[in-house]
Amino acid sequence: DTLESVTSAAYPGKKEIIVVDDGSTDGTGKMVKSFSRSHRNVSLMRTSHIGKAKAINAAVRRARNEILVVLDADTEIEPNALIEIVQPFAGRKVAAVASTLRAKTTGNILTWFQQLEYAISTGWRYVVDNARGSCIVPGFCAFRKSMLAEVGGLKGDTAVEDYDICMYLKKAGYEIGMASSSVAYTKAPETIAGWVKQRVRWTRGTLQVLRKHRD
Repeated sequence: DTLESVTSAAYPGKKEIIVVDDGSTDGTGKMVKSFSRSHRNVSLMRTSHIGKAKAINAAVRRARNEILVVLDADTEIEPNALIEIVQPFAGRKVAAVASTLRAKTTGNILTWFQQLEYAISTGWRYVVDNARGSCIVPGFCAFRKSMLAEVGGLKGDTAVEDYDICMYLKKAGYEIGMASSSVAYTKAPETIAGWVKQRVRWTRGTLQVLRKHRD
């Protein structure tokens, strides 16, 4: 579903789609190879359990374009999402852009509560963006390759690499934008245990970043 949403999304230029398989055992590589036979702009990159940050960095090095869009494997985008997410890059100091992220709702009531939570979070990020205070790009986001390289790429030493990289970019004098019309849907935990585990990781990661960038 993720690949289908990306390949079918509208975009005026050529799309180079790199799927990173970081040592998965669920058949991801085989599926991507099969999909790429009918979609020549899709390629598979294999890494061996190096973690999300380093896996993204590896794909960034291979990518040929200056504007890079990153999204998680459990995320789907709306048809106009790619066109919308690149708009803030009209600003020459914009290094990264966040999107509007929504939870995929199912018959599980927990996902409906998380959709409300995501909506509140997006609204808050919209307010912060208007005050030029954006500092996080979750789930589905975009970067300017040269500026990302300038700060050394993603670090991988915190549990929330998206927040961490934005702090590095802002310290380098760059801006973080938001494309509220660029919408993506991500899979949400459907058990209390899964929800708690995710929120504990986010909280731990946020504290790690605040400690790391306390200056």
